[in-house]
Amino acid sequence: MRYKRSAELLQRWVEYSSIADAVMRTHPSSNPNATLQVYSTPELLAHFAHFVRVHSALSDYRRILMEESQTKGWPLVRAMGLHYPADQMAWQLTDQFMLGRDFVAAPIFASNHTRAVYLPANEVWADVWTGNHIPSGLAQVTAPIGSPPLYIRQKCSSVAHEAVLRLRKLKNTATFS
Repeated sequence: MRYKRSAELLQRWVEYSSIADAVMRTHPSSNPNATLQVYSTPELLAHFAHFVRVHSALSDYRRILMEESQTKGWPLVRAMGLHYPADQMAWQLTDQFMLGRDFVAAPIFASNHTRAVYLPANEVWADVWTGNHIPSGLAQVTAPIGSPPLYIRQKCSSVAHEAVLRLRKLKNTATFS
């Protein structure tokens, strides 16, 4: 496949990987000199470094998910229907996912910074980065670079809550644009 990824697409991939991947790493492509890399500019490198810290902030939570994977056979990154089996919309979604039971992530890969996000009913949800409550159902959200759509259930585990506190602290100290 031949493509040249833009800086924005690379940043969105990094944001996605910091949440979804069990191991945080770069994906240089088969021809790294022909397309942007995380080290191509100081801004891209700062963005990557920040999201490595985001990945690390989720490590205790991810460890619990790995234990669940071993004992229950559940993946770390889950289709929403796994936890909301009666919710037909949760089964139809192909572009957002859950990290364990507590987080909903909705990656953005388009340049408009806006997308629809579905949050299952019978839960109270909050934006991880701001703490603002988000109503369940379908919502249009805006997510600038550095703030990927990520939501937490109010009734989350204590380990997930601690991860959110670490993530918010990181957001307040981000040094990239």
